[in-house]
This record gives sequence, C-alpha cells and structure tokens, in this order.
Amino acid sequence: MVSRRSQRRVGDRGQSVDDGLRLRREDDPPIQRGPSNADYEIRNPDLFFDEAALAVTRKHVLTPDEMEQFAVTRRHTVEEQRQLEDAEQRSVPEGARKIVLEPVSPALYNLSYACLLIPRFERHYLTGDLADRVANWMQDICIAYGWRLEHIAVRPEYLQWIANVPPTVSPGFIMRIVRQQISSRIFSDFPNFAKENPSGDFWAPGYLIMGGPQPHPSKLIKDFIQQTRQRQGITRPPR
Repeated sequence: MVSRRSQRRVGDRGQSVDDGLRLRREDDPPIQRGPSNADYEIRNPDLFFDEAALAVTRKHVLTPDEMEQFAVTRRHTVEEQRQLEDAEQRSVPEGARKIVLEPVSPALYNLSYACLLIPRFERHYLTGDLADRVANWMQDICIAYGWRLEHIAVRPEYLQWIANVPPTVSPGFIMRIVRQQISSRIFSDFPNFAKENPSGDFWAPGYLIMGGPQPHPSKLIKDFIQQTRQRQGITRPPR
C-alpha cells in the first residue's frame, strides 16, 4: 500500500485530495528518490508493481487509478484459493480421474527362481553367435512378460538364468515360455539345428529349477546333466 498523508490538503485548482496521494506544488521540497529512482514508496508486501509498466510514470506522482491499475495482489484469500482448486478439479475429465497407475516397485517382485535348461542333443553347443543371441533373447523375453532378469550364464552345455517374477507367476510357466520362445528363435535363425532336431523343442526333456537368488551349485548342474543324458540313453550310468 502506498504511504498516506494524514492531513487533508487542497490542490492548485481547489480540489480536495485525500486518497493516499497529494498533488505536488512548485514550492514543495525535492523528492528523495529511493534506490529504484521512483517517486513512490511501497510498504505493503502483498503488493508489487510492474517496473516496466511504471517506467513511464516515474516523472510524476501516481494517481489512485494508476495505483489500482499496476498493483497486483500476491496472495489469494482462502475462499479464492478454494474456488481455484474447484475450477481445476472440474477441468479434469471424469475418465482421467478413474485412471489408477500401477506402482512399479521391486518389492512387488519378491520371488526369484534359478532355472536351467540343457540342449536336447549333446552336440548342440551354446557357443559363438548362438550364445550371444540366446542371452539377448532372454533379456527381451523377460521384459515382454514383466520379469526381471537378474543373472544369466550361457555355457556350451547349458543355459542358466535367475528371474525375479511376481508371486502369481508359477515356475512351470516360466520354463514353458522360455522353452517355446528360445526354441522357435533358434530354429528360425539356425536352420541346421532344426534339420537335426525336428521335434520343435531345442531343449532336452525336464529342467532344473531352484527357488532363491543364488545360481545352482556346479555339482548339482553336473548331476542334472548326467541324469538327463542317462534318461535319453546317450551315456551309460557310472559304475
């Protein structure tokens, strides 16, 4: 608010002036200009003035109409704030208010499984370009199904990975998806394997799965491979 004069004075033409401002006279002492070199003083922190807009008014004392034109209230009253919030709420479409975003939190994916598959044919090694592609395919599959791939090891004799999945995903479903997806891509990109293995499943029957975030121990992997080959009739049982 602009500082007010307590006394009522009469201007040069006899009009009464008492709205916080008075007309300057030639015999008035010079005005002490502030740091902004302006002829006015602002004492109410709720009001501020547009400096660019007032640049043309600094050579004369502002009238009450000019003060109302340039003064801007910084803070809204409680009622005005409530009205603004209600208007914003009404501007949101009804359908948008019903949208519920699903939180993405690692705490929801609290089940980890260590999984292992071996090729159906012992001579079909996972090496070179095939090994690189299998690793990339596994990453894509996990992203597509909403799983988190925590570990993967592509070895010549086996494929091992650890997936962190929602509680609603069963271990059997994980193995079935990986078997089908990886087999289809291998036979598509490497036709020689498809010629030797017309079953449509690149992997040997059975799988090794263990709950928890740790990979399988090497002895357990070795025993699994040996038992699987024995069931296939490829190797003889140890004596």
